[in-house]
Amino acid sequence: MAEFAVSPHAEGGRLSYNNRLDGINFTWEKSTIAAGLRRMLERNPQVGDPNFAFQSIGIAEMLPGLEREVSSPFLPPTVPAAIWIGSQVVVPAHFDEASNLAFVASGRRRFTLFPPAQVGNLYIGRLDFTPAGHPVSRVDPRAPDLDRFPRFTGMVHAIQALRHLPPGERDAWKAFMDHYVFETNGDPAEHLAGVDAGILGPKSPALSEHIHKYLLDRMQRTVRR
Repeated sequence: MAEFAVSPHAEGGRLSYNNRLDGINFTWEKSTIAAGLRRMLERNPQVGDPNFAFQSIGIAEMLPGLEREVSSPFLPPTVPAAIWIGSQVVVPAHFDEASNLAFVASGRRRFTLFPPAQVGNLYIGRLDFTPAGHPVSRVDPRAPDLDRFPRFTGMVHAIQALRHLPPGERDAWKAFMDHYVFETNGDPAEHLAGVDAGILGPKSPALSEHIHKYLLDRMQRTVRR
């Protein structure tokens, strides 16, 4: 028997926390591989059937013999292989302790990679209570709630705006980001103590409104030009 994730249809296959953050939005069931595969094949999303997934199943233990078919020349034989089998499920952004090689035998998998420096913009949940063993991001990149997770939008815009610049310009922007966003040199507004620090001031509804008006004004000026 292996653990089998069952995600309600309304969750869109996302395996994450519940809204209260005191539990998870899916259930774990025990199932044989054969029974789990039958439920996946018989699943009918048109009538609201849930999504299903076996997550990180040890191949040698649960599918003996298959490990000889999936060996890799890039890994020593002592490294155990695992398999993921599921319908359309989405695992939130997370970081594994191990370095992984992923191979797709059937269907499609999409990996979205974020640089470690962006951890502060991913709104990681509790480290000691996680949906599946690893700390995960609370942001859904497919439909981010920017009212709850406003720093995520800055990351997305920065990726699109800066990643295709020439190397020298990217280095310059990296220095600005390190200073103003990640504060590698300390508080970037320290020298402005006692005066209006503008967008470097403490976060507040008034500051958010100020930033919104500032960006809107800049965009309108660009259009007029």
